[in-house]
Amino acid sequence: MKKDLFIKVSNYQITYLDSLPNFYVTYDGFVNGENENSLGGSLVIKTDTTGNVGKYPITISGLTSDNYELIYLHILLHQQNFLSLYIFLLS
Repeated sequence: MKKDLFIKVSNYQITYLDSLPNFYVTYDGFVNGENENSLGGSLVIKTDTTGNVGKYPITISGLTSDNYELIYLHILLHQQNFLSLYIFLLS
């Protein structure tokens, strides 16, 4: 029976016209001292931001495993305009 392995990318917030950050993932559920090196495939992290203010899904895919049921937790990228970020920081 495969063990559940949760794979999550952190929430990110960027300001309008910023470059995309380097995305990092965390894993929860490895057993017997295993880590991400025990997974096959290639990790793919994508977001379809258009550069406009809004919320965009960050999707994770591409990994394989004979020992784990991979559960990808998809998160949102929050892209704000500079003015609203500035107002938020002042309040």
